Amino acid sequence: MNRGSVACAVALLIALGPLGAGAEESASLEQFRAHVKQAVEHRKAGDLRQAIAEFEKARAIADHPKFALAVGRIYEQIGDCGAAKAEFERGRDDGRASGKLRKKFDEALGANAACVDRGELAVECAPEEAEVAVGEQSETCPATFTLPAGEHQVRVSAPGRVAQTVTVSVEPAGQHRRKVELGTPWQKPAVTYTKYGAIGLGGALILGGIISDASASSRQDELAAASADGDVRRAEALAAEADSAQGRTVALYTVGALFAAGGAALWVYDAEVEAWLGGGDAVGAKGDSQGAQVGVSTNGTGVWGTVRW
Repeated sequence: MNRGSVACAVALLIALGPLGAGAEESASLEQFRAHVKQAVEHRKAGDLRQAIAEFEKARAIADHPKFALAVGRIYEQIGDCGAAKAEFERGRDDGRASGKLRKKFDEALGANAACVDRGELAVECAPEEAEVAVGEQSETCPATFTLPAGEHQVRVSAPGRVAQTVTVSVEPAGQHRRKVELGTPWQKPAVTYTKYGAIGLGGALILGGIISDASASSRQDELAAASADGDVRRAEALAAEADSAQGRTVALYTVGALFAAGGAALWVYDAEVEAWLGGGDAVGAKGDSQGAQVGVSTNGTGVWGTVRW
């Protein structure tokens, strides 16, 4: 029904109002006309739900079958086909409807069979101006879509953010709002790379300790041989070298073990962070003891590094 025909129908309704209402009092008549006028203005402005509300107020003062025709067609415009059909049937079955008006109701009911229930979906985004796609429709946020009633997949994306796809349900003539907030991609923290360096450095230091330990053992053998030969000066020099090698060995083992233990601790911590961010279970249940332990022992010297949490 175009705007002109609605205006004509409204003019007729105003004329029929007092008759249909049984000569309403002057105040009621003015209210009736005011509601009808406001309904027409709302409809022209596209505020269809408010137009229905004003028509209903006028109909409560002085009802007429033509109200059903006007209101039913507005219901079709907002996508509530069932409500429109109910209005057309109500007007057709009204005994006050003329034969010409009943024919219009029959035509409206026939056209209503092809009506598709629709609703509105308003999407807000964070960040603003993200891209919103619903089926083949794509808009820049904030965006409003008119969609067939039912479930729809809404995808929101923006540069530098993690895209999201959400499911929304659209009801006939419904007005739905949905806000989608996009998170930033997870950047692996420095521990991800530090753990490899710490374990590698710790392993290198422990390897250096093994080499130093072998050197210290060799000096001990040479010291024993020099002592057996009575070479005091050489024995003293070899003893000093053996002590130095032994101290260097202990230092290398100690520092290497600490670096290796720290790297292992970072490894487990990193795995827990990834599991938490990924929605999985964290590594180790609450109350369980998690830890990394490295140990080296040589010539009776033990070096251990332990981290627990």
